Amino acid sequence: MTISAICACKNREKPLRISLSSWLVEPRIDEIIITDWSSNQPLRDLTKLSTRVKVIRVDGQKWFNQPMPLNLASKLVTGDELLKLDTDFIINPYYDFIGKYQIDETSFLSGENNQTEIHIFHSPYFKFLRGLLWLKTKHFIEIGGYNEDMGDYYAWEDSEIDIRLKMFGLSHKILDYDHNIIHIPHQDSLRTKFFKSFDPKFSDKVRDELSLYYFGD
Repeated sequence: MTISAICACKNREKPLRISLSSWLVEPRIDEIIITDWSSNQPLRDLTKLSTRVKVIRVDGQKWFNQPMPLNLASKLVTGDELLKLDTDFIINPYYDFIGKYQIDETSFLSGENNQTEIHIFHSPYFKFLRGLLWLKTKHFIEIGGYNEDMGDYYAWEDSEIDIRLKMFGLSHKILDYDHNIIHIPHQDSLRTKFFKSFDPKFSDKVRDELSLYYFGD
């Protein structure tokens, strides 16, 4: 079994450098493919940290369309399993994330919080782990990867791909908020800063499109 991690980044270099260091400590991650989506500070130097790190640079993109860079990174994946991580997800070296969470031919794992009533899950260190996804690479390919029509919106592609994976027949394993993975807290404005749907010039139109996508006329 080999694991390929993928990540998409636009102007999130500082948290990515911290997170990447934790990913590299995990020897069972065989490669890390990062798509640099027109960051102001190019990320090519990250490849100097390890031969396991590959960086794809895409220039000329004003808006962050997360499904596109993730799908692009997935095209270079050589591992049997694909692990999607956000730039601010730290794999805790004191725990055994890979050992605890095992996916197989019939399952996938994502960071859906289904126990929000418990106080600790409201902590920014845990509640924003929604973007984690771990599945067999062949399953990711067979369902067509992330939906690039969702790219103007923040995080909708995470929920949408979960729905398709369950429709595909896979059982859905839920990430426990148990310190194996930690989110680097930050202000909410950074979550949406580079998404077209949060620009005042486009927000109403794009959100109307999203409503039509899910609910129809």
